[in-house]
Amino acid sequence: MGEIYRQLQCLELIFVVAVSDKIAEEVAEVSGQAIREVVPLQTLLKRPHVHYSVLDGHGYGNPELTDMEKECVEIDIKYEGFIMRQQNQLEQVTQLLICHFFKIIFMELVKTFLKWHFSLLYRGFLTHHMPAGISVQLMVVSVWGVLPLHYAVLLLKILKVES
Repeated sequence: MGEIYRQLQCLELIFVVAVSDKIAEEVAEVSGQAIREVVPLQTLLKRPHVHYSVLDGHGYGNPELTDMEKECVEIDIKYEGFIMRQQNQLEQVTQLLICHFFKIIFMELVKTFLKWHFSLLYRGFLTHHMPAGISVQLMVVSVWGVLPLHYAVLLLKILKVES
């Protein structure tokens, strides 16, 4: 990985003179685009149909790199903009997912706390105002689809009827 990074930096720093270099002529022939100004070798590799082998043929390549490393250098240069856009998009999606995840966790914590808090309130209320024959556990036990609020309304109706 270190060799690939060093080669990327070298290709950024080495410039080609437009008319005098033979590499400029070959790149213009291969890509169909003439070189009109002094450009870094990195810019030459971004052109269509220009590969690292062109640099090797003119002595600008790094002979210590393996074929796979040379291909990695070429891909990093040719698709640099695309790779950066994809990384930015990935970071944005990750941030959205993290925010959404924490929002869900927070809402679940709030719901759990409120259920626990109201359960304690109703239990205390029921122990003081419990109608005869109904136990506190029966009133506070959670039944599928029946909320503690339903029990409180029922209790209030029972108390209203008794008075």
